[in-house]
Amino acid sequence: MDPTPSPITLTPYRDGWRARFQYRGARPAAYFPHDAESRQTGQPSVAMQAAAEAWAAQKRLDLETAHTAYGDAMPAPAAHRPAQHATMTLDEHAVRFYPQITTREQWKTDRSHLRAVLNTVVQIQKRSVRLGDLAPPQLTTELLNLAVAVWRERPTVSGVRRVRVAAYERDGVTMPAYERSGPITSGVLVAPRTVRHRLRMIRQLLRAVAGGASAAVQFVKDVHTPTVKRTPPAGIDAAILIAVAHRLAQWSVIGEPPQGYGPTRAARWRARAAIRTRRYLLAYARHVVLATTGQRPCQLMTAQPDDVNLAARTWFVREAKFEPAHLIKLTDVMEQAWRAFIAAKAWGAYNTTTHANHVHRAGLPHGVKPYNARHAVLITALQKGANLGDVAGFAGHLNPNTTRQHYAGVQMTGQEKVAAVLEGHLAEMFTPRLVKKS
Repeated sequence: MDPTPSPITLTPYRDGWRARFQYRGARPAAYFPHDAESRQTGQPSVAMQAAAEAWAAQKRLDLETAHTAYGDAMPAPAAHRPAQHATMTLDEHAVRFYPQITTREQWKTDRSHLRAVLNTVVQIQKRSVRLGDLAPPQLTTELLNLAVAVWRERPTVSGVRRVRVAAYERDGVTMPAYERSGPITSGVLVAPRTVRHRLRMIRQLLRAVAGGASAAVQFVKDVHTPTVKRTPPAGIDAAILIAVAHRLAQWSVIGEPPQGYGPTRAARWRARAAIRTRRYLLAYARHVVLATTGQRPCQLMTAQPDDVNLAARTWFVREAKFEPAHLIKLTDVMEQAWRAFIAAKAWGAYNTTTHANHVHRAGLPHGVKPYNARHAVLITALQKGANLGDVAGFAGHLNPNTTRQHYAGVQMTGQEKVAAVLEGHLAEMFTPRLVKKS
């Protein structure tokens, strides 16, 4: 075998370049994804070539070390076997896809959507087909349409999610470890918006498998998706919002460990309590700002310290949902909420599902979304006589018709005028009248 290594060759491979050379009968290979320069020029970039040279040098050293140890009896290199992507199932692709989405704020929710798709069983030609057992080329528009029909007709009960709960101690009581299981869905019919999210996730998985090719997911766009109906905005009673804020504030204070705890046990208790109370403190700070200002959660996530001017009592709300940035004037209550937010250092993105769980635990009725606090602010402003255009600017709506479309039904000023005009109409319908005896 020739001990002289061959030059490194870089050839296009999937969404990048494959480096390969030959040395002592071995032909090692490595994959280097495209960077900005190689994607633009269509040639390996300087950085990519340097990385390939560094990899080849290390690989040659490893091969030389093995040859020194084994001599001519060095084991023969294993034959290169290309990955069988065409025969891999969607379940197997999903295992490689999940790590790619862990940087998203709502990645656990997206993972649940994709799991629900893969665990769906449809009936076709008198046989049951589980979508996760199929290879990507086998997935068709017909199968996804059947899956949508299954979701809309009955809950997905085929997929079971197991949750392992570790042993823990609370208030002097030790709870043993246990495992619970349940269906992936909540046991109710799948909402139209959830159907759209599930199709979005299977589309993203197929695009990742195909290396970003849009043609590979074109058939998903042909799947019939249910229409998401607009529901009239519903507010939240002010007493409920206040009670939730008070309870979150109480839970954000660290108490004292139970009596009888030694120093070590008490220190562990305080460490766990600090983590728990910190979560409730962040939930409290975010809740009071959202409930008083009526802005979107995504705008609170993108807020920066320089955006809030407590001296001038203003908040520069950044753009969101294709609506422009706008400036709002803070009331006394809004200013107090922002002071609590700043003191808690609650800046940055957060998981809205986790926040909703904390708020519901503090007393927000189940079935009522925390986002309804925004509706409550805007509805209150309109019912107290605020101008529709001014409310549109406060809400961040570029077009006042957006505000009118969503909140016209709650404007009582015009309705009171209509009711005054109709007053007395058909009043005799309920006036007692004598009935002649036959």
